[in-house]
Amino acid sequence: LLMLIIIAYTSFFINPKEFEANIEVGLTALLSAIAFHASQSESLPKLGYTIKADIFFISTYALIFLTIIMTVVSNYYYHRKIIYKAERVDAVGAYIFPVLLLFIIIFIYLYERTN
Repeated sequence: LLMLIIIAYTSFFINPKEFEANIEVGLTALLSAIAFHASQSESLPKLGYTIKADIFFISTYALIFLTIIMTVVSNYYYHRKIIYKAERVDAVGAYIFPVLLLFIIIFIYLYERTN
C-alpha cells in the first residue's frame, strides 16, 4: 500500500501539461488501492469496529484522491495559461502530501496505543 502511495506522489513531479499521464497515475493508484483493500478484507475477520488497517486504507484513498484533485486544479491553471499557479499547485502538493502521510502514520500509531 505504501508503494501505491509513493506512485500517487510522483504525479506532483510530472509536468502540468501532461494531464493524461498525471490523471492516469492517480486513477491507477486509486483503483489498485481499492483492489488491494478488497483482497485484504476477504482474509480479515469481520469485526463490528474500525481497526487501524481500515483507517490506513481510508486515509490512503483520501491521499490519492487529493493528488487527483490537485492534478485537475493544476491542469485548469495550465490551460488558462497561468503556468506559475499550475506549478505552485504541484509544489504545494509535493510538500503537503508527505506531511499528511506522516500525520496519518502518527495518528494510526496513537490510535493503536489508546485502544
